[in-house]
This record gives sequence, structure tokens and C-alpha cells, in this order.
Amino acid sequence: AKLSAGMAKAEVESLLGKPTDCSGALGMSSCTWGDKNSFISVQYAGDKVLMFSGQGLK
Repeated sequence: AKLSAGMAKAEVESLLGKPTDCSGALGMSSCTWGDKNSFISVQYAGDKVLMFSGQGLK
């Protein structure tokens, strides 16, 4: 399975595990897995994926 917009937060965490870091406010949040050299960043609107990006992934 791959990340896609509209996925629930629980689905993302079942794919990637618990995030390294999360922050957010007003129903928007951003979670990151990995470190500054290799990471995935996911932005949520409520409980759903709005967009995501990655760097240094295999």
C-alpha cells in the first residue's frame, strides 16, 4: 500500500508506524517520520491526509 490523499491517520500509522514528531493547530496537523536526511512528512486536515512529501527515501 502507498500513501494517498484522503487516507485516515490510522491508515498512515499502520503503514509507517508511529510518527517521530507531530505538531498542529486548528484542525490541521503535520507529522514527520525519520530524520533530516531521510524523512516523510504528512500534512493532515482533521483526520485525513491533505498532502505529503518525502526526501532521501529508498
